[in-house]
Amino acid sequence: MDDEIKSNILTRRKEILSKVKQRIDDVLNPSKPTYDPHATPIDILNKMDITEQDYQWALSISPDSDHELHLKRPIDSCFINNYFIAGLKGFAANVDLQPVFNHYKCITYVCSYFTKDETECSQAIINAAKEAKEANLNVRDGLRKIGAAFLSTREVSAQECVYRCIPELWLRKIFPKTLFVSTDFAENRVRFPKKQQELDELDDDNTDIFKSNIIVCYSDRPKNIPAVNDMCLALFAAHYFKDYKSDFNEVSDSQPEVLSDDFIESQNIENHNTGLPDRIKLVNSKEIMKCRKIKAVIRYHTPNRRKEPEKYFHHLLMLYFPWRNEQELFGEDQTYISKFYEPDVQEVVQCNKEIFEPDGDAINEALESYETLMAYQLTPMIQ
Repeated sequence: MDDEIKSNILTRRKEILSKVKQRIDDVLNPSKPTYDPHATPIDILNKMDITEQDYQWALSISPDSDHELHLKRPIDSCFINNYFIAGLKGFAANVDLQPVFNHYKCITYVCSYFTKDETECSQAIINAAKEAKEANLNVRDGLRKIGAAFLSTREVSAQECVYRCIPELWLRKIFPKTLFVSTDFAENRVRFPKKQQELDELDDDNTDIFKSNIIVCYSDRPKNIPAVNDMCLALFAAHYFKDYKSDFNEVSDSQPEVLSDDFIESQNIENHNTGLPDRIKLVNSKEIMKCRKIKAVIRYHTPNRRKEPEKYFHHLLMLYFPWRNEQELFGEDQTYISKFYEPDVQEVVQCNKEIFEPDGDAINEALESYETLMAYQLTPMIQ
């Protein structure tokens, strides 16, 4: 489309929608004296000399190359936030939804939200500049006065005041704990280095430069406790953790941790008799790990069995088959597939997998069938 034609269309679209919006603000806003509860859509359009076809045409055009969504609402709902009935019932609370159709718009929305201007702060800066001018201050003192106004003035909502004053109003708190376990090949996994102070204390030829993680701790678990020795990585990660809080105590005056994990676990009435020791000492590092009363929810990435069969079977063996050295997961022909189909190995894997993925195979088959069906239905449309 020619740029001039496109510009004319967008200009006409903007004129129509601006007129209608202005009329809606005047007539349908209950807080204004011009509010008319008996107004109809046809009345509003006729008052603006706009036909219904022109209005529908303006709504059908997006100002950019992306989509734009217009929700159909009753005329008495013009000043109600976006909602959908299933969401209202599911959340059991008020919702305010804004559809976003690409990453750029999402980033723009977030940035504009946390960089929005603060009216009170702006007015304080204006007043400080005016006072500096009236007092005939030099440039340095004037800037100092404006800077003091900026640093000492901030607009705070009533909700933020309540949040800062009352403890335990968490923005985010998850229970039970969730833990991501990476089951990728060792050369593809990311590890974090130790602190510089710890690295400085090591010998020059020492290669132990990385922090321990759940995989390292699992391979270093004690051998003299049968229940722990026979655990797979998934069970170990779900039950055991290093209690870093025992080394230091961080206390926030504004948010004291009253609702601690220990307190939540003590209030849970489920039976947690797992037969596992409350504490274990790792063999080489001598670190202490504690057993959770409520096991964590583990998260992981499952490779595609058809596209990456070796990665898929390595994932199953690493997660659900007991091991101490990853080299043990190789079969006789140095593949993970052959190891999986060795006698008793598959049975152990399936038994442990059923704990974390009940009916997992049935769900995967259903998903594959759904994807195949969708691809089949879309083929005629693509052609």
